[in-house]
Amino acid sequence: MEVEVQEVKKPPKQQLEKKWSPPRNTRLKCNTDGAWKQETEEGGMGWILRNHQGKMLWAGAKRAQGLNSELEMEAEALRWAANTLAGFGYKNVTFETDSQTLSRMLNGDEEIWPKVRPIIQEIISSLASFEEVEVVYYL
Repeated sequence: MEVEVQEVKKPPKQQLEKKWSPPRNTRLKCNTDGAWKQETEEGGMGWILRNHQGKMLWAGAKRAQGLNSELEMEAEALRWAANTLAGFGYKNVTFETDSQTLSRMLNGDEEIWPKVRPIIQEIISSLASFEEVEVVYYL
């Protein structure tokens, strides 16, 4: 008995391309992100500040341990960025996060989870030092 084996290739998955969009001329944009691994409760976070031409002005990245969720890591990334930029004296910043839950909590559209309440409160406190500020979700 002869068996014929054929390789079947799956069509490539269509990937959504995330494309950075500039802020208006009077604003800067800070993208934040966090990644977390449940098994080790470790992850990392980072942020990048750019002007309307896409020129990088500042950036930060670091490893983090002891957090309990992806949401905590995302919130810590935003807290770090907001505290840093407020300390540098920036006044007009759009913060972008890929965490819809975090964005909704900060904009009052979703109840704040008790575990992240202290982080959210510190973010809100930092954001109050800006003249024009918004936190938006991007896909």
